[in-house]
Amino acid sequence: MAKRRGSPDVVSVSDVERAGENLGLRPRSRRIQTIGSIGSILFGPALGNVLQIAGTRQTASENALRTFAVGTVGAAMTICGFVRD
Repeated sequence: MAKRRGSPDVVSVSDVERAGENLGLRPRSRRIQTIGSIGSILFGPALGNVLQIAGTRQTASENALRTFAVGTVGAAMTICGFVRD
């Protein structure tokens, strides 16, 4: 049979902070999360567009350049989000 305790445990803010440090948790920057999310949103469609361009015989060069630019920026932003987080 389990023994009942007389008083509830009290956890202070410093105990929670110390536990977070021991677990390796650190606060996440909202700005970095947003950069990574926007990068993923740009990078995903760029990959789809690359596959579409690869499947066609003729492609306008401006479409290929736009896809390359958006994909590069999206990849860089996504990597920034991963590295900084």
